[in-house]
Amino acid sequence: SHFLFFITKRWYHTFPLSKRSDCEGDVWDHRLYPTADKGIYTRIDALRLAADGTINPGVWNKLYKSALWKDIRFPEGHVYENVDTTYRVVNLCSTVCVIDEPLYMYRKRQGAITEVVSAKNVNDWLMARSHFEDFIKENIPDAFSDEHLRRFYRSRLNQMISFYVSLSKQDGDEEKTLSGELRKRFIELRSAIGLEKCSRST
Repeated sequence: SHFLFFITKRWYHTFPLSKRSDCEGDVWDHRLYPTADKGIYTRIDALRLAADGTINPGVWNKLYKSALWKDIRFPEGHVYENVDTTYRVVNLCSTVCVIDEPLYMYRKRQGAITEVVSAKNVNDWLMARSHFEDFIKENIPDAFSDEHLRRFYRSRLNQMISFYVSLSKQDGDEEKTLSGELRKRFIELRSAIGLEKCSRST
C-alpha cells in the first residue's frame, strides 16, 4: 500500500520569556526549529533521517493514515514512548512528505516530561533508542552504511551528554549511578562514531 506520511519542516517551540503581574502565566515567545528539508522521501531515506534525529520522533507534528496504526501501539508505562514508536510507523510508509509550513504550536512548560531529567526518564529513552538500533540491525541492515550508523550514534551521544550534564547535578542515588553508566557508554560509542579521544572530567 502507498501511504503518505506528512511532517512539518518547522514548528513553534515556545519558552517562558518573562512574568507579568497582569498575566495568569508566563509570557511566551517562539522560535522555529528546522528538521528535514521540504520534499518527498522514500521509506529508507526517512528512516535514516529519523535515526540521526533530522526527523523529530514527536507524533504531534505529523499527519497519518489511520491504517498505519492498526498493529502499532505505544509502550505502556514508559516516557519517550514516541521515540520507541515513530520509526515503526515510518517503516510502513512508502512515501514520506515533508512540508515547510509551521502548522503546530508547541509549548514548553515547567514540569513537562521532556523538561524533567530523571533516572526513570533517561532509562526509558535509552531503551527506546536501543530498540530502534535493534530494529535496524534485524530488519534493514543493508540500508544503513557505516556513515549512516555513525550519524545515528552521534545523535545518541549528543543526547546522552545532555542527560549526563543534568543528572550529574542531582543528588539522588539512582541519578548518580546512571551518570556513571553514561560515562561508560560514552567510551563505548567513541570508536563507533570515530572519535580518537573522549575527554573526561576529573
